[in-house]
Amino acid sequence: MAASPSGAAVLEEGPEPTSGGAAVPIVLIAMLALLLYAACVHLNDRGGEFDPKVYYPFANANDVAEAHPKDPRERPGLSESKSMAGSAAYHATR
Repeated sequence: MAASPSGAAVLEEGPEPTSGGAAVPIVLIAMLALLLYAACVHLNDRGGEFDPKVYYPFANANDVAEAHPKDPRERPGLSESKSMAGSAAYHATR
């Protein structure tokens, strides 16, 4: 086993390497900001590939249309004559 070096031998080797502080070039920061801005503009121009009429609980425009209330005149099995007869009977009792 080797003996530990004396204090004089350590001083002769020189100091340990250290990391220096170097600034990030401002051009790199500016290019990154420009790239981020261009990406945001690109998404805004294309709407992010999302339909603006579709909101959170729905996946597509068809789901939104199905969730809206239907016109009772368009319901299957309910004709105009039945609707009018029911309406006349209701108003006759009033």
